Amino acid sequence: MNLIILTPGAGAMYCGNCLRDNALVTALRQAGHEVLMVPLYLPLTLDEVDQSAETPIFFGGINVYLEQKSTWFQSAPGWLHRLLSARPLLRWAAGKRASTRPEDVGDISVSMLSGDTGRQARESRDLGRWLKTQMRPDVICVSNALLTGMVPALKRELGAPIVCWFQGEEPFVNSIPEPFRGDCWRLLARNARDVDLFISPSHYCADLMIERLALPPDKVRLVHNGINLAGYDAPLKAARGARAIGFFA
Repeated sequence: MNLIILTPGAGAMYCGNCLRDNALVTALRQAGHEVLMVPLYLPLTLDEVDQSAETPIFFGGINVYLEQKSTWFQSAPGWLHRLLSARPLLRWAAGKRASTRPEDVGDISVSMLSGDTGRQARESRDLGRWLKTQMRPDVICVSNALLTGMVPALKRELGAPIVCWFQGEEPFVNSIPEPFRGDCWRLLARNARDVDLFISPSHYCADLMIERLALPPDKVRLVHNGINLAGYDAPLKAARGARAIGFFA
């Protein structure tokens, strides 16, 4: 299959989204699939080979912030947008520990989920047009539901079915102050109608999001997250006689 996987990078931080998606892309490529992994916001920080290293970063964190704060910047020249999405500059910006706490990014969250009517609509269009120059995908995978604002543009440009993982949206959105919190849930429910399939890592998460987003139960499937145990197997067997896994997320 030809797959496109969109993953939000966390810059200087280790992130569950990044680690899971990178491991998945590695396994899919080893299984013979063609996979294009596209980083969003910031570069990925990993303890394995970065499967997105050769791909441009879209929705660059600096551009997303400036588009939120400046009406002028939404129509700034393309060369300036590309310059501000350079990996070295984004790594430097990430090292400044710009805030991603839910209580500080309510306005940007609402705008991102608004898609074509949000302040970052240009980023969706740029991503869709670039992807059209790459492979023709059988499926597009979106790493978490907070990215679903870009789904209409992706469907419009590529016409491929969209699969979205659930990954910690509920506690994040519930930490956003009102009125942004209510707007986020409303927009998530609206965007969910354009997603073809959701994948949940647990029954609890599936039931919660089915209720929150008014989803048909058959639109959500359960797939447990995998953990790469390469390099840990022998020491654990020697020490304990069996595998012992500690997983912090």
